[in-house]
Amino acid sequence: MKVKDFMSKSPISVESGTPIRDVVRILFNQSISALLVCEKKKLLGIITQEDILQRLFPSMQEYMEDYFSSSKEDYMSDQLNMLITKPVDSVMTTEVLTATPNTSLMRAQSKMFVNKFAHLPVVDSENNLVGIISQGDIFKALVGQEVPFDTEGEYHDWLANHYDMMFEKMKRYEIDSDSIARILNSVNAKRVLDIGCGTGGHAIELVKKGFEIYGMDKSINMARHFERKVFVLSKEEQKMIHILKVDDYGQALKKLDKKFDAVILLGNALAYTKSKYQEILEQISDVLSNKNAVVIVQINNFERILKSKRRLQYFDIVKSKVAKNREYAFTVFYDPPSQRSDQLTVNMAILENSGQRWSTASINSSSVYYLASQEITKRLKKYGFDDIQVFGSNWGEPLFVKEFDEVQSHWVNIVAKR
Repeated sequence: MKVKDFMSKSPISVESGTPIRDVVRILFNQSISALLVCEKKKLLGIITQEDILQRLFPSMQEYMEDYFSSSKEDYMSDQLNMLITKPVDSVMTTEVLTATPNTSLMRAQSKMFVNKFAHLPVVDSENNLVGIISQGDIFKALVGQEVPFDTEGEYHDWLANHYDMMFEKMKRYEIDSDSIARILNSVNAKRVLDIGCGTGGHAIELVKKGFEIYGMDKSINMARHFERKVFVLSKEEQKMIHILKVDDYGQALKKLDKKFDAVILLGNALAYTKSKYQEILEQISDVLSNKNAVVIVQINNFERILKSKRRLQYFDIVKSKVAKNREYAFTVFYDPPSQRSDQLTVNMAILENSGQRWSTASINSSSVYYLASQEITKRLKKYGFDDIQVFGSNWGEPLFVKEFDEVQSHWVNIVAKR
């Protein structure tokens, strides 16, 4: 494997007279640690974050000669004010190790490892800059294809700390639970199984409305957040809520020794299950108590998402409840099927702003079933649900008011009775 196959072919560079102020801005905005210095594509040098930081601190000799002066709080500020106006060629490193497009990946990695570099400029025979390769590029080239997606539990463990922050702003739990309670009351349901209950937002609201809820989830972190919410309920409400931590939904459903009046799978819970969703729908039928039992399934309208150029499901900016000036931005988008036609990739990026600029806090991906309302209703009919209604809703709207619209609806909300 050669460097040319994995290098970035559009490296960011500056000219030798560029002020350090502009270099700092580029390093920050592009989230990179080094910047190449060129003149008409000729590589002259490189400047790194370390080069800049080293010049902000007093040298050991300065520190020893004038301890009290060099330890003043404003020392670094004064140094920075002087430094940022200087041209980059006064600070850059001119002796730059490079690779060529035909250098092997292993040789490039060896150079970086021995010299403790994270990047290596790539030049042609005339020292013209043609690319740059990083240890990250080499890591992805060598092992990236072998890295599996997180399991459903691992993905939701990662998501748990931010889950409620996303949904509490729009009062999703309250709005959804009002809609769900009307359906449950219409069939006189009392005991409800909530599969993929997450942090228990819906379960808590339904308990407050008088239902006995069994919340089932595979994520340990989600369950912990759920348990914290239970502590603030009244003693009577606490008796009406049960948290079931499981490793596999299919196996857990087979072992349940209780019957339920209703089963709910909200917020894409069915699509996230790594057990076969067909088997889960069949087992749900077995744990329901009577002919009037109801199943409520909610999934994303994947058709609308994938037909959109942005493939976006969700974007919002939320203020931190802890830090006054901190904000978080949540973006959820999907990739279309690649190898398996029944699988999509869901991607979630979390950005944070502490009062100055946005930076990446975290990003993760997981696979989900590519489900449509027709497939779910077909399965439900097979398992004895002959009264099925399909509704559509957008974020923050009641679930069971509008007819489902494949072009407009954000959510598919299915109510199945037997």
